[in-house]
Amino acid sequence: MFNIPELDEMVCLKLKRQDLTQCLRVSKKWYQALIPFIWRDLTYVRHISERKKQAFRQMVKDDYLHEKELQGKQRGGRRDTEQSTQKGSRPSLAQYYGPRVLVLPVPMDMLRILEPPDSAHPPSKKARSKEPTAIELLRHIYKHCPAIQLPQVTFSHAKEVSDDVLKTIASFLVPRTRSVHISSRERIESWRLECLLSQCSSKLEQLSLKAEVSCVKKDRVDEENWKPWSSFKELDLRRCRGASGPTSFWAWLWKRCGYVEILKVGSVSQISESLVEGMRDHMPELREIHLGSQVEDSNGLKDDGAAAILSGCRKGWKVVKIGYSVKFNTSAKEALAKHFSTLEELVMAGQHLKGNDVVWALASGSNLRSLIALQDGSFLAHKHPDLKAHEFIDQDPTTESLRTWACEKSLRVLKVTIKDIPRPDLGEQSVVKETYHGQGREIQGRVYDRLARFTNLETLWLGSFLGQGYGDRQRLGYQKDCLEMSLESGLHKLADLKLLKELDMTQLATSIGLKEVQWMVDHWPKLQTIRGFESVEMQKVKTWIHEYHPYISLKVKG
Repeated sequence: MFNIPELDEMVCLKLKRQDLTQCLRVSKKWYQALIPFIWRDLTYVRHISERKKQAFRQMVKDDYLHEKELQGKQRGGRRDTEQSTQKGSRPSLAQYYGPRVLVLPVPMDMLRILEPPDSAHPPSKKARSKEPTAIELLRHIYKHCPAIQLPQVTFSHAKEVSDDVLKTIASFLVPRTRSVHISSRERIESWRLECLLSQCSSKLEQLSLKAEVSCVKKDRVDEENWKPWSSFKELDLRRCRGASGPTSFWAWLWKRCGYVEILKVGSVSQISESLVEGMRDHMPELREIHLGSQVEDSNGLKDDGAAAILSGCRKGWKVVKIGYSVKFNTSAKEALAKHFSTLEELVMAGQHLKGNDVVWALASGSNLRSLIALQDGSFLAHKHPDLKAHEFIDQDPTTESLRTWACEKSLRVLKVTIKDIPRPDLGEQSVVKETYHGQGREIQGRVYDRLARFTNLETLWLGSFLGQGYGDRQRLGYQKDCLEMSLESGLHKLADLKLLKELDMTQLATSIGLKEVQWMVDHWPKLQTIRGFESVEMQKVKTWIHEYHPYISLKVKG
């Protein structure tokens, strides 16, 4: 159309399908340029009328029968084949349309579309013998659509999937995908999983399993000719059960995890011992662990289980993310402490975690670059470990000086909620009362002293995010025992945070105004985002930012 492929794509991808079909009629040149965009995405066939679905099926059927006829002629003799080729009788799907298809509906939707229509007049026995099944037509489509893009293959409802469908997915889809998700409430036979996963290619990057696996004795897949999944970096085992002996599916899987770097573990009580053994024997590249999830789970990881899994890493964890469902207690903390020399990122939301645990991690992690103890935006935001101001200050009672923390120079990201600060400036709204005049400002000054030690900090989130996800910010109110963030309260002590790019104060009852924002811009030269800002001087601040520093994003509501 424009003879510039990039320009054609920019224009055509913004046109609706009916507009593209109209454009096909303009000229042969337009037809040749636009036909690939007509065929690249066939997901629309799920929503067309039954009459059009049957027309689509008939097209695939004709193509299938035509190919069968050509194959018969090839077996009959080369002369017939050459004559057919000269007549241009190659099947249209293989010759023209198929290679242009990039996206198809999921297999079960395709099968429903390709099912033969019900008829009041059943076909004769001879006609039925020529009638291809839906699975045969589906295989024909997959065979002649080599360019299909499959970022993910999802396999669920195991009992509803026949062996033929399973083998079709394994043969045609699994080798092309980068991600496989297998989830089923019903028990899945181990041979089915092996049948699917044995076809994964070196393209596979991520595997997610949520199922109970039963051992069924069938012929196992060929163990000698399988190719390593060299791109396989992430294994997700959020809800897995099943036998875990040396000949189980799990033992078969661990051998293929030699390149896995990220492991996500949830409810795995029955296979935890096998998993730990597999981590030590077959997963030398592990560097990141996600324990549990953000929802409460009675079958979630217990303290000893979390400790055992944390101990399974050979080189030491770089990233540890602890979800709320984990019963993270004494044993797990002792196991985590052994990785403080390598740990770079820590997310803390587990049950039994307290503010002093957050301080313990900050004080001990000599290589820590990111600590998050705040579920930003999650509806479970109120379940993260809160830090009381005196815990965060961490003052030596004998010298009244701040204790030195190991991560003071390495920390780049800090997301915590600091509470229990008296705020007499809020009057009757103050939730923590001073025991003596000036106590609130004194405590704030020490909190600022602690924050000022993180001289390489780039991201600072103090907002509580209460109510986020519900669409009603006022329902749960603002945190009123927080820092004022005013210059008078001690904000000026953070002048040395020269690398700070992002400040978040979502739902904090601050006393910030124009002069504070001007001070921030003057002293934090890399500042890009101020989030959660609300003030009586809002309009003045917005006008000043827009006029003098338009590159700074001022996000009012987080």
